[in-house]
Amino acid sequence: MNQRGSQVPRPAAVTYAVIVGRIVLRRRKALGRNQVDVANSLGISQGAYSKMETGETPITLEVLQRISAFFGCTPTEVLQEADGYLKALQLQGVQLIGAAELKSEPDLKAALVLGLALLAALIAGSR
Repeated sequence: MNQRGSQVPRPAAVTYAVIVGRIVLRRRKALGRNQVDVANSLGISQGAYSKMETGETPITLEVLQRISAFFGCTPTEVLQEADGYLKALQLQGVQLIGAAELKSEPDLKAALVLGLALLAALIAGSR
């Protein structure tokens, strides 16, 4: 809180799961595939896959390997791309937060929305 008793706004924030999910989304769209195609290849529902793309459900390493194979790339390529976006976001003042922090601080919604908007702008600009 500041001297007047109002809360100081949090800086923009993002989780690593969101960054990886957005990269997977971009790669899927670049191939012209839909969520059902990828979900079927993974043996999961479209809804479960959708949550991975939004970062609501983190992608495990095993699933990342299978998704990457579907896209014709390696998990390393996806993670290197995620690290690049993370560095660019951090240069803009965006904080990386973990799932535990996200659960314990319900007031993060505005910070996450701003972080996601900055990530979307970065990804759109890299095309």
